[in-house]
Amino acid sequence: MHGETTSVLVVGGSSVGLTAALLLARQGIRTTVIERRDGVSIHPRALGLGLRAAEVLQAAGLTEQLAAVQRPTGAAIGRIDVQRVVGTDFASGANRRSPLSMGEQTAFDTFTPATTGSLSQDRLDLVLLTAAVAEGVTVRFNAELEGLDQDARGVRATVRTSDGPRLIEADYLVAADGANSAARDLAGIPRSGAGKLAAGYVINTLFDADLSELIPANAFGMCGIRNDDVGGILIPIDYPHRWAFHIMNAGIETVDDYPAERCATLVRAAIGVPDLPVEILSTLPWRSSRWLADRYREGRVFLVGDAAHVMPPTGGFGLNTGIPDADNLAWKLALVGRGVAGESLLDTYEAERRVLAEFTQDQVLLRAQHMEIHWDGTKAAERAAVGIAEFPVAQLGFPQVSSAVVDPPCTGLVDGVDPLLNLDGAPGTRVPHVWLEIDGRRVSTVELAGPEFVLFGGPSWRLAAEKVAENLDLGLRSYVQTPAFVAAAGIGDSGAMLVRPDGVVAWRCAGAAADPANVIEKVIDQVCGRS
Repeated sequence: MHGETTSVLVVGGSSVGLTAALLLARQGIRTTVIERRDGVSIHPRALGLGLRAAEVLQAAGLTEQLAAVQRPTGAAIGRIDVQRVVGTDFASGANRRSPLSMGEQTAFDTFTPATTGSLSQDRLDLVLLTAAVAEGVTVRFNAELEGLDQDARGVRATVRTSDGPRLIEADYLVAADGANSAARDLAGIPRSGAGKLAAGYVINTLFDADLSELIPANAFGMCGIRNDDVGGILIPIDYPHRWAFHIMNAGIETVDDYPAERCATLVRAAIGVPDLPVEILSTLPWRSSRWLADRYREGRVFLVGDAAHVMPPTGGFGLNTGIPDADNLAWKLALVGRGVAGESLLDTYEAERRVLAEFTQDQVLLRAQHMEIHWDGTKAAERAAVGIAEFPVAQLGFPQVSSAVVDPPCTGLVDGVDPLLNLDGAPGTRVPHVWLEIDGRRVSTVELAGPEFVLFGGPSWRLAAEKVAENLDLGLRSYVQTPAFVAAAGIGDSGAMLVRPDGVVAWRCAGAAADPANVIEKVIDQVCGRS
């Protein structure tokens, strides 16, 4: 049997697994990814980056790469419901609904540097794969996890490859292999929850057809279609040729009854053109479900993404919860693996991310139960009345609370409507977004996070940070705080703020200290589980 060693083995080579690998590599950690498929999937399961997920990837240096493959957010975010495409006046925009008002979209830049837009997961995965390999990550396709055991020294994974069985030994394993995670099952981690939320499957059908004469560009983000022959959701992937049609005929229990020929017929019924040339590229059955792993860690095995939590697609929170999972876990694994943080730091991953996943699952179900107000950007008051947090708040506002945060003031949302009330610089929240000029570049404080710690403060705090950084092997950069940052961060001119590599405020101090270096060292000791 072939054998190899690595520091961290990531099981699963889709968006979340590749993000974890990229962020680990940026921390200087030798990382290997195994993926059972022969390459990244051509099937666009997720269709857009949320605000926090976009922030994570932009802070990792992928702003230009993402912009090259994104369709800008705009008119195409809305939903239209029709009987069939033929005969519908899409150009007028009549009956289009959106969960966000245009005013809310234009206000995003007051609290985030993220540039979002329609981005199918197949394109995202190619960006992430290229970036991960460039950082030195080893990626093995046609490699499937078959066995797993661990002890206090490490993890041993038996992997089936096209070249025969392979034994991969690692210090840690990150399970990013989806809802039916083999790694989770082999590690013995159970999951709980409501399970299947709807009868039968939905057939996610990726197809190629030229619809330019029937549908103008940016006509909708999704189009609900229901007639006597078919029901489903039509979504543009690469206008005007590539589309996804989620076939939602009632009670689909046997996916074998939906071969490519039948799917093509149903696509034509949805479009309303019986002889439309249609090429079915791929089909992917799925069920609406809710699951949550009972724990996120078993020894040296950690769960991220759908391996840890599964939720319905309403609102697009699944992938957008998984990518920040990877961001939270990567720096902690790196510091513990390098021996500069205590083992207890790894327990803070579950403490911070599992409760957030529960919150997010609840938000998804509330949206699914109240679809009319979910899809109406004018219904903020009605959404608040039933407990639905607005999209920016749900994606950015929930605090991360654990021993890796010093004196967090709250464990939940401060406000369900206004993002800035939740992003006030309090420990546990995402660092406030303020633009700075650094080396002639305009950079957000959010984008400065990672792969090291960052301290914002006046001259005495910055000198102290430089002194502390010389004595530590974890990386600490410091920046001058501007008046705008002081106001956003809730500190005085002589105060300071320490931000973790994942952009979470670890600590803040309103004013000066007699021995700032000693204060910073004590804070870092607590955050890193060294005290």
